[in-house]
Amino acid sequence: MAYLVIIIVLLISLNIITMRSMLQRTLAIRGEDLIASTRIIAVEASNYLESPKRLGLVARENALKYRMRVLILDNKRQLVADSQNESGLTNRSLGYPELLSALKGKSFWGVHTLPTGKTAIYASSPVISGGTIRGAIMVSAPGDDIISLYHDIRKQVLIFSLMALILASGLGFLLATRISNPVVELTRAANQVKEGYLGRQVKVKGKDELAQLVESFNDMSRQLSKVRNQRSRFFHNASHELKTPLATSILLVDNILLDLEKGKIPRYDFIADVRDQLERLQELITQLTVLARLEEREPPNYAPVDLGEILPQVYSTLAPICAQKQISFNKEFDPNRQYMVWGNYHLLREAIINVVDNAVKYTPVGKSIWLKIREEDNTINIIIEDTGMGIPSEDQAHVFERFYRVDKARSREQGGSGLGLSITREIIRAHGGDIFLTSSFKIGTRVQIRLPVLGPSDGQYQNADRVE
Repeated sequence: MAYLVIIIVLLISLNIITMRSMLQRTLAIRGEDLIASTRIIAVEASNYLESPKRLGLVARENALKYRMRVLILDNKRQLVADSQNESGLTNRSLGYPELLSALKGKSFWGVHTLPTGKTAIYASSPVISGGTIRGAIMVSAPGDDIISLYHDIRKQVLIFSLMALILASGLGFLLATRISNPVVELTRAANQVKEGYLGRQVKVKGKDELAQLVESFNDMSRQLSKVRNQRSRFFHNASHELKTPLATSILLVDNILLDLEKGKIPRYDFIADVRDQLERLQELITQLTVLARLEEREPPNYAPVDLGEILPQVYSTLAPICAQKQISFNKEFDPNRQYMVWGNYHLLREAIINVVDNAVKYTPVGKSIWLKIREEDNTINIIIEDTGMGIPSEDQAHVFERFYRVDKARSREQGGSGLGLSITREIIRAHGGDIFLTSSFKIGTRVQIRLPVLGPSDGQYQNADRVE
């Protein structure tokens, strides 16, 4: 409606301005033509100023010639000759502005509405003889033909404008509908998402900016739905993981209390099991806290970190466990070379240990593990390979999800919480890197950690203190 009002106002304004300009221009052309005629008549009349009869003849001849009324007046505004011989003007002093202008030496024309309602155009020029204004020629011609033409053209323009308005209204309505309908639907969908109906999708039409907005909304809605589902699974799994050690501890404590009630000495293994379950619960809560901080993007203390210093520590930490399990633990890195990144020393160490420890847990006796590091294209690649159990293809896309276990029964026997790889991924991403996994079931698994290199232009990292 706003655009329709604007179009109407513009059409009306354009019609008024254009038509008035056309009318004024047409009248001006007719007026200038009349002035040209009066000047010709004035030259002829200047030769017969002393002969009123001859002037009357000049007036009538030119009136027939130019098809208009001709009046010849002296310098006292008295009528000398009239082509129509109208007696009512005889001996009258006329005061038309055109006449007054001519007697001052300037030709002039104007438009007048007659008492009959008709329109006439008056024009005048001075009659000069011997360098003196001796009188004036004033002519009048009908202007109804111009006014009639003006009204006809205005009528046609009005009809055309109405047709244009109808067409513009139709096109405007279609365009407004095309724009407003998706906006209305998008607003309705956004309100539904606000009320909790996540995942709501809006049909995308076209490829314009509005379609891009709709597509962005659909992506956001899908992500919100995905986050809700992940959060729901997280709370379900977290409650399950927390409930298991709590339930076990309560059962063990009940047995201990029962022994005390019977006057028996509580079994040492029950008390030790309670401690193990509480430690497991404490470790799980600690991991959840770390994961929450990483997801909330709480900025850790960053400083230059040498991965060439972390990897030997990881190797020395897990090598005894590999030896106990009779697993061949191999390393491929130069302990004397620096592999500098910008990050948190302890978080990076924890991330690498999580991956290697996971490989140790699921690599059978007699198999092998490799810990490698490579630097290429301003990227440091840490590679952990094993010839262990491998991961089924249907599980590989989920191994970095929280509480996800490929073999749930064995994972619990191994003491895993299902959070290690999730924490690792969040740590690596917090350092501007990424982690990838490829695996072949019953053949082995390869995990690659990629981190951006810290160059010399980033500071004198060689002498920087490590943040503990």
